[in-house]
Amino acid sequence: LMKLNAIEIIRNEHRSIAAVLDGLRYLAKELQADRHRTDADFRAIRAMLHYLDVYPERFHHPKEDRYLFATIRGATHDADAALTSLQDDHARGEERMLHLMRAAIRAECEPTKFMSEFIAAVERYVDDQWRHMNLEEETILPLSKQILSESDWKRIDTAFQSNVDPLVGIQAGKAFDDLFTRVVNLAPAPIGLGSD
Repeated sequence: LMKLNAIEIIRNEHRSIAAVLDGLRYLAKELQADRHRTDADFRAIRAMLHYLDVYPERFHHPKEDRYLFATIRGATHDADAALTSLQDDHARGEERMLHLMRAAIRAECEPTKFMSEFIAAVERYVDDQWRHMNLEEETILPLSKQILSESDWKRIDTAFQSNVDPLVGIQAGKAFDDLFTRVVNLAPAPIGLGSD
């Protein structure tokens, strides 16, 4: 079985994150339309927020910072502004997620009062995440292919291929697969397998 390299892994992880972001935006718009607010909608939203809190913030972003971004910074200053922007996003990720979770709780408890605040928070968060991933994929990944050495890539690939998160020591692969499956099973059609 051929192992994926770090760039393929990052792109695959971005696709998983993007699927959850799109699902979150979809459910938020459904709630905004107020067709039929149900507990199932918020169960799926809570699962999506949990995934976005745990997977990108505690697993994906720290690996990018520690292995890919640090190596690029050691090789060139051409990407300093982009890397600083990305790392600032990473540093503020927990605060942004906390704001979004609080907005979700308020909307679930008092929808008539707080739903529009939650919808706006979702839109901002999703837009920020898309901007972030696009900057990585359109600027950082192409540059990294040009400037990093084979030995750099060997070390970066090894870090990204590991199912054990070296930063927190958890068995990440299966846990995140299970969490993603839970999100898909809770989310209603057309974004997931849950019932409407």
